[in-house]
Amino acid sequence: MILSFLLFAVTSSILFFEGRVLLALMLRGTLERRMHFALAFPLGAFLNTLLFFLFTLLHIPLTTFSVFLAHAVLLGIGGWLFFQRLKKGSEFLGEGVSEAPRDIFASLLPPLLRKILLVLLTVSLLIKVLYGVSHAVLLPTFYYDSLSQWNMRSRVSLEEHMIVFDDNELRGISKPQYPILLHSLQIFSTLPQRGWSDPVANGATFLLTLAVFSSLFLFLRARGGALWGLIGTSGLFLLLPLLTTHLVQGYGDLHVTQYLLLSALLFLSFTEKKKRELLLLSALFIAAAAWVKQEGLFFGVLPWLMMTTTWFLLSGSTRKHDTLFGYLPAILLGGLWSVFLTLKGFPIGAHSGDFSLELHPEALPTALQAFFSNGSFGITPFVLPPLLILIVLPALRSWKSSLAPLLVIAWGLLTFCETLIVYFFTPNVNFLLNGQTFSRTMLMPFVLLILGGMMLWEKILLKRGG
Repeated sequence: MILSFLLFAVTSSILFFEGRVLLALMLRGTLERRMHFALAFPLGAFLNTLLFFLFTLLHIPLTTFSVFLAHAVLLGIGGWLFFQRLKKGSEFLGEGVSEAPRDIFASLLPPLLRKILLVLLTVSLLIKVLYGVSHAVLLPTFYYDSLSQWNMRSRVSLEEHMIVFDDNELRGISKPQYPILLHSLQIFSTLPQRGWSDPVANGATFLLTLAVFSSLFLFLRARGGALWGLIGTSGLFLLLPLLTTHLVQGYGDLHVTQYLLLSALLFLSFTEKKKRELLLLSALFIAAAAWVKQEGLFFGVLPWLMMTTTWFLLSGSTRKHDTLFGYLPAILLGGLWSVFLTLKGFPIGAHSGDFSLELHPEALPTALQAFFSNGSFGITPFVLPPLLILIVLPALRSWKSSLAPLLVIAWGLLTFCETLIVYFFTPNVNFLLNGQTFSRTMLMPFVLLILGGMMLWEKILLKRGG
């Protein structure tokens, strides 16, 4: 057990340091130090995915020696570039100044009430973390999709020393065309172990989950204080109870949603700081979403391109050449897996008939029930629409100063409409009627709508707090 944990710590540290070095090379002190530590592992996981993809293209076996040698080369090159920068007298890259964050509730709430809320929200988040640890790490995999696709494909690929693309389900692999970010992460984490290990595989994806939600907390904390960060982070779980269920790491929908969240956060930072490296990082994370599930391409990359284009056109920015820092990686890396599938003869969609359009009116009653009675969205469908209306309408009067949050809300609305099209106009209606995937897919638009709403609410709180 101790040896297994130490080996897991080694593999996680490798991905962390790779991401950390790349962030240091990209972000010249643009973000505070804590954000770099939180973003390092999600970025390292994406680098590992691209490495596994290269191995797949070149038919290099995924053995412990070959994979760790490749990572050693990546770390060596990254470290050399980093120290070359230091020799030229550059500042310690990526070590942004950690300033004391402002507390936007300082003049709005009594000190005692703020402390009570801090304690309650912290305890709430700790309970959810413990829930995730107990189910993802201490229990064996029990979700159907993991047993038939996610963990099963990782396990078979580990044993075969290559990413497998079986399409006959003889070994329990029902979706061979799925992108490989989570599979690559699980395989890399279990390579040095004595065979397959459910706790290690699920622990790796759970660590990815913790890193992303930590990034959200730190992003909000830097803008409005610890209470603001806790309200935003715990608010997602309170408004969307399904997020808590997904902490057990049974599906990939949570991680697609999280990479979309990271990309949106960095896009917001880019629009405020006008640092093109933030746009580049936002593009890398939106591309990473397309390597988790195909929804990351259609609900992530394509809307992201529309959102960034709209911002450059409406904001009056004279730095339109900065778009290349976002467009190229988002398009090239985000679309690479789909091109690969096409050349390999696999369908891009996860199910047959994904792109055949025909209205299914029988979906409406089931969708309404999922939203308002027997679904997994809690109070979100009841409170989010009126709150957004109350927040968005005043913001439209001075829309230029609120353009970025409004665009994130537009992104959420677009993915909401895309989801309805998928389940109302394609054979995927079956997965709405049987309650399988509709609620999970709706996590993406709801999280984006909540984030955009919070950014507009933040502006209101800052005005009231002086």
